[in-house]
Formats: sequence, C-alpha cells, structure tokens
Amino acid sequence: PIESFNGRRSIESFSYRLLAGKHQYFFLVVSWKQLFIDTTMSEPFATFLMPIYASISWLLLLFRSHRGQHLLPISLIGWIWAMVNIIRTKRLDLGIVTFGIVLLGTLVEVYMTHKVSSSSENISLGRVWWIKWWLTIGCILVAANFSLVVIFWDSISKELEKSKSQTWMKVFLSYCIIMMVFWIAAAFKNQVRGENIPATYASLDEALAK
Repeated sequence: PIESFNGRRSIESFSYRLLAGKHQYFFLVVSWKQLFIDTTMSEPFATFLMPIYASISWLLLLFRSHRGQHLLPISLIGWIWAMVNIIRTKRLDLGIVTFGIVLLGTLVEVYMTHKVSSSSENISLGRVWWIKWWLTIGCILVAANFSLVVIFWDSISKELEKSKSQTWMKVFLSYCIIMMVFWIAAAFKNQVRGENIPATYASLDEALAK
C-alpha cells in the first residue's frame, strides 16, 4: 500500500509538472503573440510600415503584374494586417473580407495555372473569364474599403486624434489615398490581362509566351 501510495504521488507530481509546463508554454505563446501585435501596430512601427507596404505594392504592380504575380503577396499581407487589427481592437476590419476575396481568387488562379502547366493534355484552364471578374471585383472592393477612410475622414480624424499623433494621421490618410488609387489601377491591370488560355497550347506558360 505504501509503494502504491508513493507511486500515485509520483504520477500526480509528474502530471502537475507536465500541466504547469503546458501552461507556461501557453502563456509564453500568448505573450509573444501579444508582443507581435502590439509591436506591429504601434504608432512608430506602423508609421513606417504603411509607406513601405504602399511602395512595395506599386513596385510589384509596375514590374510583376503581367501575369498577376503581384496580387498574391499584396493581398496576403493586407489580409494578415486586417486580422491583426481585429485581434488588437476587437472591431471588425472590412479588409478581412475584401482582401480575402482577392487572396482567395489569386489562390484559385495559381491552382488552375499549375494544373494546366503540369497537365500533359491540352486543357483550357487557368485565366478564364470568371477568375478575371472575381479578381477585378475584389480589387474594386479593396479600393472602396480604402475610400471609406477618405470619404469619412472628418469624423475618423476626430476619433483618431485622441490616441494618434498628427504625423501618424497624415501618413495614414496619405496611405489610404495611395492604396485606393493602387487598387483601382490593379483592377484595371487585371482586366487587360489575357482572359482565356487557348486549348491548342500545351501549357499556360506557352500560351502566355505567344
């Protein structure tokens, strides 16, 4: 009985240490998560992050948009940014929806593109008309999302000035205007890209090279 009792105490002690370790790991993860959110959305960091993100977006549009490669990283970063905003402020950020539409559309296009490229048959897939309109509408919705800040800036600025500096507010307004124009340009660029992949080509790369 004594050995049995000592065995139970050892098991209970081990279980307690195991649970304590899991709790410490959980709180460590939560702490790092909160630190990441607070750091990335803090005023000094965000003041630099907004123009950097806008500059990279325009560079990708100018030099990597002939096959739509620009939309995936830009929409992914925007979607993550919107998610961080929601976690931090406990309020809905419409970017989670609008960026999500573009992100999902680009993923579908990437999937269909690889399906065509890896197929040994001549299949007309990839850049079909419904993907084009999906992405175009998504880009317009993101532009509309940024335009809301511009349209309602008077009321938004009164709320922001309670916690943000004038420098941050000027950068934020400029950022929203620049990104609104960017997504309008992205919608136009998306429309003028090729629509259908002719079935006479064996792969998407061969069709786009023509």
